[in-house]
Amino acid sequence: MRGKIALPLAVVAVSWVISAAAWVADRPQQAELDAGSISSSLVVEFTSVIGEDQTEGEATAWNNAQKLAVDTRGRLHIVYQSSYRKTLRGGEDRIHYARSPDGRTWTREAEWSGRYPTLAVDALDRVYIAYVERTAESDRLRLRRYDPALDAWEDLLVAEAPPRSFAYPALAIGPSALHLAWESHIPERHTIQYVEIPLDGKFPPEALPSIETVAQSEEGVYFATLTVDARGRIVMAWETAIDARYHRIDGAVRRGTAWQLSPDLSRGAPDARYPALGPAPDGGVRLVYLVREGGRRTSLSVLSYRGRGDPWGRPELLVRKEPDPAEPSYSQLILAFPVAWKAYTFWGYSVPDACGAGPLSWAAWSEPRPLIGAFASYPHVTEGPGGVLHLVWTDRDVDELRAFVVRYARLKRAD
Repeated sequence: MRGKIALPLAVVAVSWVISAAAWVADRPQQAELDAGSISSSLVVEFTSVIGEDQTEGEATAWNNAQKLAVDTRGRLHIVYQSSYRKTLRGGEDRIHYARSPDGRTWTREAEWSGRYPTLAVDALDRVYIAYVERTAESDRLRLRRYDPALDAWEDLLVAEAPPRSFAYPALAIGPSALHLAWESHIPERHTIQYVEIPLDGKFPPEALPSIETVAQSEEGVYFATLTVDARGRIVMAWETAIDARYHRIDGAVRRGTAWQLSPDLSRGAPDARYPALGPAPDGGVRLVYLVREGGRRTSLSVLSYRGRGDPWGRPELLVRKEPDPAEPSYSQLILAFPVAWKAYTFWGYSVPDACGAGPLSWAAWSEPRPLIGAFASYPHVTEGPGGVLHLVWTDRDVDELRAFVVRYARLKRAD
């Protein structure tokens, strides 16, 4: 996109009132979908701890881009960030990459200085990790690739800008290319950037393909999420700030060399945030996002991209969390951190202006249920051979809330 998403303030105010009124009158209704062969029950088969017994900060946090993948041999790969709090005392962020043959034992294979990591694995089991290397002089968006045939890491500097310009990269693997999106924040120019890198040929490439601007806003664009559907279409969604209180979810699909934009996928929701894309059961794409409805009421909505008719369809309510009048406002649990994989949606809970509090929960279309943990947050999910679901998240010790660990769970469908 070459034009701006942001509108003049007066127009935005009027359009927001109209959209919000329409959303209240036509808010998403509880999903009534054909579950088909979807299991109505998931159980945790086993869990394990990844890396250190304790890490600082919510290590699987910072963005909802993919951090967990399974290769063609069924091996698990994860990337996460730790030591964030140490930077406030003069330390540095560290990115850790770990691998496991079965999810029971993990080996830390590599680490770098940086933040906001995301990971993808291609059909040749090559591992790609994108992250931001932040220094006093600049932000550098880096892409590293591990080639098992060479048993070596290779490094590509994708872009460089003044400090605190880049955030939250996201990766997706297509049939012939790697797709990378990220936020770029320069005063009065906030954009979602995108680049496509061929999977065949030399890495790093001798010349980086052109970087494209997909979205632009004067107020801000955040949390880009992207995936490639069964037909090879590149689908992206992100959060657009209209003003300090109102955010919406926008989307785009790349057709040829152009992006087809779909503004306001959240259909006038009062404040929509944290989009996450994943595969749908029918080979399409499923989008889940959070809506802050006001008064400590939050909800999760889902919709699917199918590429025909009304390609995105209409949002459907997955779950709503009502405030408990008996509890003080500062301790109210609100929905947070959703991710989707086919028919399954996973999320955590938070308290206002704080980190995770409460169990990880899940739903298959509806009927939300707790899954695991007491202070769990920022889940990431993927599927391996045989339809096995793999889940990672950041957990906290019930007695020592600053003691964070990265946990893994293998999930079993209990039909």
